[in-house]
This record gives sequence, structure tokens and C-alpha cells, in this order.
Amino acid sequence: MGANPLLSLSHPLPFDLVRAEHVEPALEALTAQARAALEGLERAPAPGSFEGVILPLERLGGALEDAATLCGQLESLLGAPAFREAYHRAQPKMSAFYASIPLSAPLFERVQGSVGAGLERLAPHHRRLARKTLEGFERSGAALAPAQKARLVEIEVALSELTQSFSRRVVEATDAFSLVLGEERLLAGLPEGARAAARASAAAKGLEGWRFTLQGPSYVAAMTYLDHRPTREALHRAYLTRAAAGDEGNLPVVCALLAFRAEKAALLGFGSVADLHLADRMVRSGAEALSFVEGLAARTRGAFEEERAALERFARERLSWEGRVEGWDVAYLAEKMRQEECDFDEELLRPYFELGGVLRGLFEVAGRLYGVAVRPLTGAPVWHPDVLTFELVEPDGRRGVFYADLHPREGKQGGAWMCPLLYGDGAPERPHVGLIACNFTPPVGGRALLTHGEVETLFHEFGHLLHHLLTRAELRSQAGTNVAWDFVELPSQIMENWCWEREALDLFARHHETGAPIPAPLFERLTRARTFRAATAQMRQLSFALVDLRLHMELAPTLARAAGPEGRAEEAARLARFACEVVAPLSPAPLFEGYAMIAAFGHLFGSPVGYAAGYYSYKWAEALDADAFSRFRREGVFSRAAGEAFRASVLARGSSADPLELFVEFMGRAPSFEPLFERQGLA
Repeated sequence: MGANPLLSLSHPLPFDLVRAEHVEPALEALTAQARAALEGLERAPAPGSFEGVILPLERLGGALEDAATLCGQLESLLGAPAFREAYHRAQPKMSAFYASIPLSAPLFERVQGSVGAGLERLAPHHRRLARKTLEGFERSGAALAPAQKARLVEIEVALSELTQSFSRRVVEATDAFSLVLGEERLLAGLPEGARAAARASAAAKGLEGWRFTLQGPSYVAAMTYLDHRPTREALHRAYLTRAAAGDEGNLPVVCALLAFRAEKAALLGFGSVADLHLADRMVRSGAEALSFVEGLAARTRGAFEEERAALERFARERLSWEGRVEGWDVAYLAEKMRQEECDFDEELLRPYFELGGVLRGLFEVAGRLYGVAVRPLTGAPVWHPDVLTFELVEPDGRRGVFYADLHPREGKQGGAWMCPLLYGDGAPERPHVGLIACNFTPPVGGRALLTHGEVETLFHEFGHLLHHLLTRAELRSQAGTNVAWDFVELPSQIMENWCWEREALDLFARHHETGAPIPAPLFERLTRARTFRAATAQMRQLSFALVDLRLHMELAPTLARAAGPEGRAEEAARLARFACEVVAPLSPAPLFEGYAMIAAFGHLFGSPVGYAAGYYSYKWAEALDADAFSRFRREGVFSRAAGEAFRASVLARGSSADPLELFVEFMGRAPSFEPLFERQGLA
């Protein structure tokens, strides 16, 4: 088989050499290597010191983390069965190893001895590391009895296996569904670009007609524009029941995940999963997070009810709608209403957002704000021919490298994300390396024309990427996006603001045929449409946050991991009912019988922790970003001084200081939530 490329990763990453047969041997070898280093720390002289225990512990398992991250990303990006199976077989041993670290009694003793006298001589970020390390051990069960520690390891392994199973089922269910329309009359209302994409999708499968899938670009276009209501209904039902069917669906998996998480929280002395996960975040407890979400919902409720009534009135009076408005009608009717009231059709913008031009404009925006230059990187191995590679260079010569995988394909995980792949020091041979993955409208006729929403997504993920590539934090655990979960979305969400500013749009929003900028009347209509049904959009996000918190705070402690099929089915039904009861009051239309969005809610159940009890952080960070952007509005959207201050206080610092301190350093005051409501037109 030759040398295993996963054993010693560095830039450029060997994506052309990694095979499924490399995964298990490499991850097992690197786990054994990390375990040997751990055992060495356990034998270190007591009581321990920062240099002798805390710093080596910080560096423990870096090579294993790099290899596991790369394998996990390839599994998500390629979905090759052999690769997926190999990665899943390696997961339990890695999970058991990581779970064992804070449960080591000798190591805990040495950590305790290292965090005491002498800390005042350390640099502030080292003192923070020492204290966070001790708190992490305590919060992870270091003080538990041996039998409890053993159970905790079992739980961690089970969580790893279950979350991998959850993600696999979602991808398989998404790929398995397609709906083919054979008559062109059924495509009425669908924009030409979406028609061409549906036609190309069918042709790629050797089919006649127009093929629709549950991939984002296909699904959203159909739900927004397709006049044919039965097709919208079929797609809506399929999307919101993905991976939910029967004993082999994800509902029993979610029940087991919630039960294991609740047991873990109880073992560690926390009242709920939310209290466990939020102890180290800006919002310190489940109760505080729930109060934040419910407070926003209460303040939004009046405008939300007005918007719901207005949509129903519009449907009756302007479209002669009969019967009630269903879930599969909301996006369609809202688009009709937006076109009429705001005189705006988002499809009119698509010709101005050719992907290549958008990328160049995005890089220009980053350059003006932070002084960086982004240019294509040639010769770097990639995992798929569609992948683009780039180099980012800072004014002082520090470098970062990133990959962009931007279109959907079978086997690839849906959604959009950024992932750090390597932590370097900015030298040409040791850059920080990351990737962004999206599922944008595929190219038709050689050109990919994006929606404005897709442009926002690209800017969002690039914000995460900048957080990783521009970090100056010395320690890996404090670098880039390794921050409190409810702070991590600030650098990404603030970038979306430049998608709405004329000065920024003129850099990249050019008609792909004529080169003309967005006409002033169309831009004005876009600006007016920004706050269209803002309360409904906010309630949608709050419904996700609310169901997340209440699942983990209320339902999880009551679930049993039933052994038999009947018990699992009963618990699964209880889960589905509970989720519907929470979501229904915040939904703009009644939920259909069998609604099971929870079965594909990857943010909550696609990894052992992820956004579990943390989905509120999107709204929390949105409030922070609206407030932070108010400084750019005040000083200029391309203010180099404001950009440098944001880079220095937020992007470069990672978690080397408390996130609230970093925000106050940038803004000169504590956060205010008022700018969020002002931006939404809900103040």
C-alpha cells in the first residue's frame, strides 16, 4: 500500500493520495501515538507545572485531530461508501481515547497542581488556558468515581456512533428522493434557470423530463416559484420527513442521542444538557438561553401574527385562494406577495451574481477591510475536479490556503460549512489551511448564476474562514474558530452585511452578459424587500432554537433507550409529537400530519455536541453582528480603521481572551440588541 499519507499531514494536503484503506490504520496508529504521549504526562512528576503539564496537554493529539478532521470532511464531501465505512469503524476508538483524557486521575492531579501558585507570572492567554483546562477537566467528569468514568466513556462512544449514523441516513435519504415531471405545463412559474437545472438533472440520470431533488437549489426554487401545488406538497412532505420513516429512520436515533446526552449531563452534575454545554459560553445556562429566545419571540409575536394574517389576506384577495394556506404554500405565496408589494423578484438579480464575479468581489471586500490579497493557487491536489484552491496573503506576508467546494452532487452532505484543516504559523510552508463547502445552483451552460441568498451564504462561510486564516492566537485551542459557540457566528454573520451595501455590491454584482451594475431601481427594491416578512423569518430561527433547548432541557431527561421495536416506536412518536407542539406556535402555517423535521436536523444531531442546546447562538450572534456593523455604518462600510479594529480585536484573537471583553474592545461598550430590531424594521 506504500506510505500512509494521513500519518504526517502538512501543506499541501495529499487529497490525491488518500484512500479508504488508509483511514483505519492511520487513525489507529495516531490514536496509539497520542495515548503513549498521554501516558507520559500521567507519569510526569507531581504536582505538575504549566510548562510540564498544561502546554504538553494542549499539544497532545494534534496529528490525530488533523487526520480525523480531514477524513471526516472527505466522508461529508464525497460520501463514498468504502470511505464512510472505514471512517465510521475508526470512530469508536478515537472517541474512547478523547473521552479518557479528562477521566485520568493521575493527569487530573497534575493539572490541579499546575493551576495554582505561579500563574500570575504567565502571560494572560496562558493563564486563561490553565484555568480553562482545569474547568474542562472538572466539567468532563475528572472527579467522578471509576465506575462513573467508565460509563462516561461508553456514552461518548455511543454518541459518536449514533451521530455518524444520523448523518449517513440524512445523506442517503436526500440522495434517494427525486421527483420527475414529464409535462412542461407543470413547470409554470418556475424560472428559466431552475428549469434548465431540472432538465440537466434528469438528463444526467438518463431520464426524460425535469427532475427535482431535495438538494437546496432544486428544492428552494420549486417551493418558491412552482405554480403546481401538488408538486410543492410532495416536495415539502418529503423534505420534512427525510430519514424519519420507521425503525430504520432517525427518530429512534434522536431519542437515543437525547437520552445519552441527558445521562451524561446528570453524571457530570448538571441539571440539563443545556446547562452542561452552555457553562463555558457567553450565555451561561439553559435558563438564560431560553429566556433570550422566548424574549425575542414575545417581542416578535405581534408583527409575526400581522404578517401571517396579511399573507392569508393577500392569497384570498389577490390570488382568489380557496381553503387554508398550508406549509407548502407559504414560500410560494410570500414570493408572489413580495413581487407585488415590493415590486421585487429575486430571480431578476441572478444574472448579476455570476459565481466567478462574486468570488472576485468577495475577495475585494476582504482586501479593503483587512488588507489581504486572495489569488488562485495552482497545483494543489483536490478531492474533486469542481474544487477551487486559493491563497490568502496578509500585508505582512503571512499566508493562508483554502479550498472551495461550492456545488451539490450525490453523496455530498447538504448545507454549507467551513472547516479548519490545518493550523500553521503563517509561513509559506506552514499556512493555516481551511475549506468552505456549499451547495449552490450548479452551472448551466458553463455559468453558475447565484441567488442573493446564496451570495449571503458565501460571504457567511468566508467570514468563518477569515476567522481561521487570520488568527494570531499562539495556542491551537485558542486559535480561529475555537471560541465560545455563541461567539463563533459573529465573524461569519457580520460579513453578510456587505451583500446589502451598494458600495460593496458595485464591486461584484455585474450582469454576466453586459457587465452593467444592478440598476438603481432594482437595488432600491432589494433594500425594501430586506425587511419583508422579517418577523416570520425571525420566528423560523427562533422555532429551531426553542425546539433545540426544550428537547434538551425537558424531553431528554424523560426518554428511555427502549430495547424492543415497540418501545423505540413509542419513544419516537413521543419525540415527533413534542417537537411539533413546540414548533407549531411559531410556524406561519399548520404542520402536516407526520411532520418530522427533527429527523434531519443535522445541526443538533450530526455530531456529539455541535449546536445541541446551542442553536440560539445564531440569533445571539446576529444581535452582536447587527450591533458591531453599526460601527461600520458610522465610520464607513469600507473603513480601514474599523476593519483593522475588528481584525485585531475579534478575528486575530480567537479565544485568547473572554469574548465579551473582545466585543467591548471593538465597540467600546457592552452589546446592545436594539440594532437587530432596527435592521429588521421591527424596532
